[in-house]
Amino acid sequence: MSRIQIIIDSIAGAVGAVLGFMYGEVNGLFRALIAFMILDYVSGVLVAIAEKKLSSAVGFKGIAKKLLILVFLSVGHIADTYVLGGVPVAMTAVMLFYIANEGISIVENASALGL
Repeated sequence: MSRIQIIIDSIAGAVGAVLGFMYGEVNGLFRALIAFMILDYVSGVLVAIAEKKLSSAVGFKGIAKKLLILVFLSVGHIADTYVLGGVPVAMTAVMLFYIANEGISIVENASALGL
């Protein structure tokens, strides 16, 4: 195995370990939240294009909000693991809240597009 391949594998392993620590197992709710976050962002961009208000600053703010949701998920997982003894309560609550919130935002964006 080449030295470059070893470095790439090591980096991938380290990233995987960090993500595993931060989020634990990737379940259906987690996948649904990620899908809703992507759909919300895309629908928001479509609204901005339709209204001729597309802005990189506003788009960056939207991405920052999505990253903050991921931070809250990580805090929920860590609380579940170290405070609640592995019972997935906090992270599940955070996921359900933000799935609902993103869903509402998607509907608002659809409404703004005339659907």
